[in-house]
Amino acid sequence: MVVSVALLGLASLPGVPVTARAAATSPSITAGSYGYLAPGTAVNLRDLRGPRSTLGLQQSPPLIVKNPTAYAAAKATSGRAPGLKAPLGMLAAVPAVSQGTVEEQLTVFLGMDVVQGFTALGSDQNVEPPDAQLAVGPSSVVETVNANMSVWSKSGTRLQITDLNTFYGVPAGYSVTDSRVLYDTQSNRFIESAVAIDSLADSILEVAVSQSSDPTSSWTRWQVKSTTKVLMDQPKVGTSDDKVTLSWAEAVPPPCGSPIQSTFFCFTGQFITVLQKSDLLASAVARTYSTAGDLARFGIVPVQALTATTTQYLVYNNADPYFLVENQCAQPTLVFYGSCPTLGEMSITGTPAAHNIGITEVDPAILSTTVPANAAQLGSSALINTGDDRLVSAVWQNGRLWTSATDGNHCSQIDPNPFSVTGSCVRLIETATDQAGLPVLQDVIAGGNNDYIYYPAVSMDNAGDLFVVHSRSNSGIYPGVWVQGKSNAANGFSPMTLLKAGNGPYDSTAGTCGGHNRWGDYSGAAADPTDPTDVWVAAEYALDNPNTCTWATAIGRLTYSQPTVTAITPATGPAAGGTQVTITGTDFMAGATSVYFGATPSSGAVNVQTPDTLTATSPPGNGWAYLSASTAEGHGPTGAAFKYPRLEIAAPLLSQQAGAIVRGGAPPRVPSSAAGPRPLFASSSGEPIPSSSREPIPSSLVGEGQGGGLVSQLWLSIQLAVLRLFPFLLL
Repeated sequence: MVVSVALLGLASLPGVPVTARAAATSPSITAGSYGYLAPGTAVNLRDLRGPRSTLGLQQSPPLIVKNPTAYAAAKATSGRAPGLKAPLGMLAAVPAVSQGTVEEQLTVFLGMDVVQGFTALGSDQNVEPPDAQLAVGPSSVVETVNANMSVWSKSGTRLQITDLNTFYGVPAGYSVTDSRVLYDTQSNRFIESAVAIDSLADSILEVAVSQSSDPTSSWTRWQVKSTTKVLMDQPKVGTSDDKVTLSWAEAVPPPCGSPIQSTFFCFTGQFITVLQKSDLLASAVARTYSTAGDLARFGIVPVQALTATTTQYLVYNNADPYFLVENQCAQPTLVFYGSCPTLGEMSITGTPAAHNIGITEVDPAILSTTVPANAAQLGSSALINTGDDRLVSAVWQNGRLWTSATDGNHCSQIDPNPFSVTGSCVRLIETATDQAGLPVLQDVIAGGNNDYIYYPAVSMDNAGDLFVVHSRSNSGIYPGVWVQGKSNAANGFSPMTLLKAGNGPYDSTAGTCGGHNRWGDYSGAAADPTDPTDVWVAAEYALDNPNTCTWATAIGRLTYSQPTVTAITPATGPAAGGTQVTITGTDFMAGATSVYFGATPSSGAVNVQTPDTLTATSPPGNGWAYLSASTAEGHGPTGAAFKYPRLEIAAPLLSQQAGAIVRGGAPPRVPSSAAGPRPLFASSSGEPIPSSSREPIPSSLVGEGQGGGLVSQLWLSIQLAVLRLFPFLLL
C-alpha cells in the first residue's frame, strides 16, 4: 500500500489531529563555538592490507534512543507471529501501483557480507548490524559495513577491502562502527565518517576525505572528538558547497537517568559540528563550528547536496513526542501522539572560516509517527528489530529535499497504540527549500498491515526522480532487498520490486551467534556522477549461510531513463548488413533493449554487456543510418551514425539514355539550343504561350526516347543546375 498525502489533505484523514494550534517557534538552538581540528593524517589504502594486529570490541554497540524504557517495551510487544516455513513461490504478488514508469534494474551484484569481512580482516568484523552505506565515483562503487570499506568495479568485481580500524588507527580495544560514506560531486572526493568505541563507552569520532576521485589510493583523516564514558552514536554526514557537517547523539552508560535505572544508556544531547570544506579538500588543519548538546532535538540528519548550494540543510523527525521529540507546542507528559507533528528543517549558512555561521529552523506540518513493529519473517519465530522512527537518509537537489524513515503509524491504522502495532512502513517526505517556509510537498507512507518494510534510503537522479531502497520481510518471505521510486513523469510511485531475495531466516539469537537480531541500521543510495540518470542502492538481506546469523548486502544500479547511443565501432559496413558492432551509450537493459539503424531494427540478438555497452548486428541499409535504442522506458533519441555504401541515386531521373549523366563521368555538353531558361509551357510549335492563356503541356508533346524534344532539353538543364548546386551527388 502506498499512501501519498498532500499537506492540504491532512484534515480529511480520520484520526489525524487537526485542532488549530497556536503559532509556535522552534526551541532555541544551542550556542556554538569556533575551533580547529588537530592536523590530519595521510593514509594510503594500498598500504593497508589484511587484519589489524590487535582486536577491538567484538559486540554490537548499543542503540541510543530518546526514551529507552518505552522503546524496549514497545518493541517487545509489537509485531506479528510468523507463519510456518513455506516455499518462497507461495508469496502473493506484491500489489502494484498502477501509476509510474518502470524502475529498471540495470545491474545487481552481491556486496559485502559478514563471512567476507571475517575471512579477509579477522574476527572483530563479526558484528551486527552491518550499517550498509554506499557511495559512487566515476569508475567505482564504495560500500561501508561497520568496520570495513570495500571498493567494487561497476560490474561487481571486488577491487579492495580495508579494515576501518586500521584506516583510522584506532587504539587497541576500540572498534569502528556506524560508518557513513558519500561521494561529493562538487569536489569529486569521497567523504567518510565513523565512530570508534570501547567496552567502557569511550568514543572517538572520525572523518576522512579522499585526495582524489580514486578511493583505492590516498586519503586524509581527522579526529573530530573523543569522549570518556560518553558514547557517541550514529554520526551522520552531509555536505554543501563550502561545508561538511556531522551530527550525532551522545549518551552515558547506566546507571543513569531520573529516576535512576541500570539497564539503558541515557541520552544527553544531539550535537552538530560544521567543518570548513576547503580545509578538508586541502588536507589542512580544519576550521570548525560546534554546538553544545541539544536536548530538544534528536536524530538530526545532515543532508547531502547533489547540486550546488552554500546552505547546509539538516532534518529531524519532530512528530513523535513519545519516542523522539515534538517540540512545536506544549505536550502532556508522555502522550503517544501530539497535536503539532512537524518535520524539523534546519539551515546552516556561513562558514567556520568566516566566523559567520547562522542556524535557522522551520517546521512544516507532517503526519504523526511512531515506532514500527518488529518484522516477521518466513521460517522463524524470531522477529527482526526494525529500530525506531528517526530519519535515516536525506538528499537535496535543485530546491527539493527528500528524507526517509521507518514508521509504525498509518501502515493500516491511524495513530495506533504503539504497543500493539502490526506493521512497519516506509515514510518518504519531500519538501521545497526554494519556497517560503520550506513546505512539505509530499508525505508518503509505503507498506501495509502485517507487512514489514524497514531502513529506507533515498536518492535522486539528475531529473529529480526518486529512488528508494529498503529491506522487507513478512510471514511469507525471508528478509530481502526491495526497491521502489517515483518518476517525475508519473503520477504515483512505481511498484515495489525485489532486488535480492533473502536466502533464509535471520536469527542472531540462536545457537552460538550471541546477537540481538539487530538489522540495518541503514541502507544506502547514491547518484552516479558519470551516468547521472542512474542511482545505485545497497541494503541488507539474510544470507543464511553457514548459519542464521549471517547477514549480507546486495548492490544495484537503477534508472528511469530511456537509453542513449553515443558511439559505435566499427562505424561502417556493407549494404547487405551483417556487421557486428559495439555500441556505447547509457541505460541499456540486459534482455530488454532493442537497437535501431534508422527505422530498421538490428539483425539478430542484442547482447547487453554492461548498462553502457552492447553488441548488435547491422541490418541491410543504404547511406547514413542514425542509431537509437529502446527499453521499457521508451525509445531514446538518435545518436551515433553508421555508414553504408550509397546506392545509385534516383535512377529513373538520371537514366543512362543519351544525354543522361553517368556516375563518375563528366557532365554532358549542353547544346546551345538548350542554353538559358526555358518556358514551362509551350505551344505545339515550341513558342511560348502568353501568360493569359497558358495550359499544361499535353503528355503527347513530352519528348521521350533519346532526349529529343523541348521538354527533354529542359529536363537536362534542370539536372545540370541541381548538380552544380549539389556536386556531392556525383560522389
